[in-house]
Amino acid sequence: DHIVGELLGKLDDLGIADNTYVIYMSDNGGSTKYLRGGKGNLGDGGVRVPLIVAGPGVEAGSACAAPAISWDIMPTVIDFAAPGAAIPKGVEGGSWKDILLHGGTGEVKRPIDRLVWHQPVENAHPQSSLRKGDYKLVYSWDTKVSELFDLAKDIREQHDLAQEMPERTAA
Repeated sequence: DHIVGELLGKLDDLGIADNTYVIYMSDNGGSTKYLRGGKGNLGDGGVRVPLIVAGPGVEAGSACAAPAISWDIMPTVIDFAAPGAAIPKGVEGGSWKDILLHGGTGEVKRPIDRLVWHQPVENAHPQSSLRKGDYKLVYSWDTKVSELFDLAKDIREQHDLAQEMPERTAA
């Protein structure tokens, strides 16, 4: 985007680019031919979004496959600004700092061990989704249907495991 380029140029003009972290993240996914779902849907096409971070100690061109979510931003900023400071009670996110400073390796440690999304509007069936590790559950509230996917083996969410793994689905 042109405006992002202007912002980065202004940081250079002000002489603060070398000590500023820039976090660029979209608020929702888009329709793709590769991932299931899109904007307003809880398939990975709707919840996987661009995330780019630049700043001191962040290796250019590095990448990370660890799941991230917008509520990780506050703990990350606090961790950079005041290392060791307590995160406010009730914040569910975790810091990306160690991953950012180690070439994209590691994982985010959060006070809860799952990611949760809700989408009550913008699609045919109000949904909630929970991702824990590589497994993702999508629940449609009006139809009471649960779908379970192993994203490590099925990134396109084409093989519903709910019937094959009823215990994991129920959990």
